[in-house]
Amino acid sequence: SSDNSHPMFVGIGAASLLVTVLPFVALCCYATIQQSKEVAEGRHFLTRSCGFLFGRWQPTCHYFGVLMLCRQLVLALCPIIADFLLPSVALEIFLMFLALLGWLVAVIRMTPWRANSANVADMIGTMCLLCFAVLNACVAERDPDQEPLLQTVAMVLLSLILIGVLIPALRSLRARLGGYQPRFLMFLCHHKGGGGALARWVQTLVSRKTKQPVFLDSDFLEDLEKIFDIVKSDSYAVVVLLTEQTLMRMWCAGEIATAHAHNILTIPLVACDAPPPDAAFYDQLGQAWSGGELAALEASGVSLARIRDAYENLLSLQASTFSVDGSRAQHESAVKNLLQRCSRKGTTDRPPPASFASPSKSGLAAVFPSFQSRQDGLETGGGVVLFGVGRYSEIGIVGRILQDGIEQRSQSSVTLVIGAEAWPAQPPLVLTTLISNDILTDPVFPTAIAKCLAASSPELVSVMASPNFPFPAPSFFDAVSDGEVFLRVDDSVVRSAASRVVRDPSVRRGSGPIPVIQQSGEADQQVCDADLGLAYKRVFRILALPFSPLASRDKIAVELREIARRVQVAMAKQE
Repeated sequence: SSDNSHPMFVGIGAASLLVTVLPFVALCCYATIQQSKEVAEGRHFLTRSCGFLFGRWQPTCHYFGVLMLCRQLVLALCPIIADFLLPSVALEIFLMFLALLGWLVAVIRMTPWRANSANVADMIGTMCLLCFAVLNACVAERDPDQEPLLQTVAMVLLSLILIGVLIPALRSLRARLGGYQPRFLMFLCHHKGGGGALARWVQTLVSRKTKQPVFLDSDFLEDLEKIFDIVKSDSYAVVVLLTEQTLMRMWCAGEIATAHAHNILTIPLVACDAPPPDAAFYDQLGQAWSGGELAALEASGVSLARIRDAYENLLSLQASTFSVDGSRAQHESAVKNLLQRCSRKGTTDRPPPASFASPSKSGLAAVFPSFQSRQDGLETGGGVVLFGVGRYSEIGIVGRILQDGIEQRSQSSVTLVIGAEAWPAQPPLVLTTLISNDILTDPVFPTAIAKCLAASSPELVSVMASPNFPFPAPSFFDAVSDGEVFLRVDDSVVRSAASRVVRDPSVRRGSGPIPVIQQSGEADQQVCDADLGLAYKRVFRILALPFSPLASRDKIAVELREIARRVQVAMAKQE
């Protein structure tokens, strides 16, 4: 320039780069490295204090904050780098193109932003910038006759960038104003170990009554890091399936806290008789999870204080009950009332249905003690009996799913019997047995099988309901036949303890027959130990079909189709 001020401005720029920009980038790189170490140690100071660096990204992509700073720095320095290497506009454009292309590939591959709309906006904006770079390369030696066409292309690219930024912004504004409809009607928050089958059964019943999808992680979730975003942005209501371990599961805690923080309708659905949390529970809550789990929650914006507030709010809500051992009609009624509370036309503070109201108590404490017996009544079916035993209520829910699936696919009526003392009056034509861990220790299982085999000749179909079932050795059958497995007591004690093995050292072994399940209108029948051994052999001689109630909906459909086909073949043999 004429006043020779250019060298001065170059010096000011270089000094600013060395004093402010580069140290800030280096400090961010150091914080990113240290944050990874803190998470591994269970600490989260940097996660909280450097929210501008980590808060916008998925926890597994926390380093993208530094990558974005480096991308911006490279784009700013491209003219200087190109001028230093080879004074050429083409080289400058080429370097910018490489920086933008690398960022676009990383965003497409990792989808690092927490909000999916931000990923889409970033992709659109970066692609348009790449188009601008190509356009600039074409007009480095521009022809005046082509200026109108180039201006039109530039306006189109600018419009695309504007649209890519405005669409997520308008979607967020629409959601805040109440016009946005979430993708899922319900989000089923559950403990997979103690309520996975229950969640699947609730989803099945809800899907029969509404076309709105219900979120269950085994069906929709590909990345656990996105689960909290689904709660706060894509779910109309969060239904908390309260089993014994639900509130102790880390992901359940995060889901409940996220729903509370974003004012998502939350409905407690009680399915066990566990007592509500007390002060000691909250004191031990922080010790139930590892340091890495706590850090993962902190990275998602969920702290122990927020979890406690969310749990206290959950206890104050009016809860609904779901009797795990109830009949099919009771389950459908519970789901119908649940849908009424989740009605999009209703309000979030609508009182619960009258069938769930407590005359003397309020809130969750009013329904936690309620737990109905599975002996409410026996459902009668046709020629197919689905039989199983178990100390845990999940086996009953697995039976419900199987019963429903077989009836839907085979057009056959199925009677479900779970550890009950009464059977249908008519002997079954097909006896489908649920293979669970309790069948080797529960005398009800072999006595029921022995009686069915003695009364008629049903076709047996075995279904593997426990993936880790310990198949017995041949010596087990001999021990059963010799009376070395089950102990003898009088009839009344056996019937009152029908779902467990009585282990009283004062009771004699192998002395007399074991009383068997009583059918309607029949006198008690007795079976000996040899019959029990033969019953076990008949069950395990058949190849059991797998059934995975915790798997995805597609896998369950394939397994149910094969089980129903086997039942149909067995029914055809009896005709």
